[in-house]
Amino acid sequence: MKISPVLWSRPLKNGLYQIKIRVYQNGKSSFLNTGYSVERKYWNPKTHNVRSSHPDENEINTIITQLVLKIRQDSTNELSSPKGVHTVRSVFLELIREFESLNSIGVSKRYKVVLKHLETCRLDNKSINDFSNDDRVLFNTHLSSNARIAMNTQASYNKVLRRVFNYCKEKKYLINSNPYEGVKIKDGATKSKNSLNHNQLNDLKEAIIGEKMNVSNRLTTMAMFIFSLHSYGMRFSDVVTLKWSNFNDGKLKYVTRKDNKTHITVNLLEEHYELLRLFIPQPYYVSVFENGLFRDGFNTSSLTTLQAELYKVELEYYEFRRLIYQRADSIEQSTRDRELVSAQLNPTEKNTFSKLIQRRSALNKKLVDSYLNSYADNKSNYVFPMLPNKRMTAKEEHSLIGSKNTIVNSNLKLISQALGIPKISFHCARHSFAVNQYLATKDIYSLSRALHHKSISVTTEYLVSLDLDIANETNKEFSKESRDSYTF
Repeated sequence: MKISPVLWSRPLKNGLYQIKIRVYQNGKSSFLNTGYSVERKYWNPKTHNVRSSHPDENEINTIITQLVLKIRQDSTNELSSPKGVHTVRSVFLELIREFESLNSIGVSKRYKVVLKHLETCRLDNKSINDFSNDDRVLFNTHLSSNARIAMNTQASYNKVLRRVFNYCKEKKYLINSNPYEGVKIKDGATKSKNSLNHNQLNDLKEAIIGEKMNVSNRLTTMAMFIFSLHSYGMRFSDVVTLKWSNFNDGKLKYVTRKDNKTHITVNLLEEHYELLRLFIPQPYYVSVFENGLFRDGFNTSSLTTLQAELYKVELEYYEFRRLIYQRADSIEQSTRDRELVSAQLNPTEKNTFSKLIQRRSALNKKLVDSYLNSYADNKSNYVFPMLPNKRMTAKEEHSLIGSKNTIVNSNLKLISQALGIPKISFHCARHSFAVNQYLATKDIYSLSRALHHKSISVTTEYLVSLDLDIANETNKEFSKESRDSYTF
């Protein structure tokens, strides 16, 4: 086995080159991504490390050394097995290295957890061909009785072990029968997952406007949730790591972090532009608010023509909203949805307000596009200000995403309580998209493709929250259509 740090031959979009660890064994090469990238001039091909002229030379070279030592240690553990014998541990380590080379940090962590449980059962050093049904039962007994793992998590761990044996079969490591062949892995009872209807989602959008467009932790949380909803239920890890460079020509393009291979394209809607406008850097966007209040006597002479025009339209828009809510004071708070509030306008005012909204949306789009089409250096920054704009290893970024997800879910819990809507987490944006899209189209196949599910059965689980009330309404519609066509 030969292990050597190398500079990847193809540059990234930003012109930097990735540093990877090349592992050459049995005539094949595999590569582990370090998470760092540098200009070619900073790489020393003779010593296989970063030159001292690089500002982060010490940090990067330390990480490279640690990764090389770790790979050597893992290979030593594998070689402790008899030659030609593939143990459960050796195959797990082989797959973990492969996942880490692809930056699939979450997947590699799950495999490490399962391997740890196998070590506790003393099944890790067992030959792949000696692993029997009895060993599978022993593993599950440990998970349920000793580790007290929940049913759904047990199912997840068993699926990992099944994938390992399928991998061994493909690689021809496995000669005997697969202990998971023909075994159905049972998940726990599927829980009903909260999703928001149109009125509740409108309440959330109104709450964003109520924040007076001052970017804060609370506003960022709500903006990310709504952004996910309008992007086919985008997962948190994909939303929080979005960069301005992901947007081009009216489209959002990204690769899902869940598998690091699924390419998704989303056509940008007015809602996207409305949210993106809040986070584009100065001097592109100038808010009509400062510290939660209107800017008094703000001089727009320093603004561009586009900024000044949008600034003026924003003032007119909020003046209309003030007028609407003044007239709606007699209406109970619980009934204040958008349609009812807009009913406070007379036909002429409603027509004016409608044109104002259209003009505002067009200017929002124009302003955001002006930034996206610019050559600004900060387009490699994250869109939503949750993660630091600095170089991080894949492991560091993965860990930080998890902690930010916890913070966002805590925020959403408080927000949902304040708005009087069902308790939600960020993943509820995905369920809300699924339920509302299905109710609008009744097309589960298109929905499954939009969510990029592997099977319709997974999509069906997302629709558990369609309760009997909705089923009853659907039944009434079917009955009415039937009676109109075929009366008794």
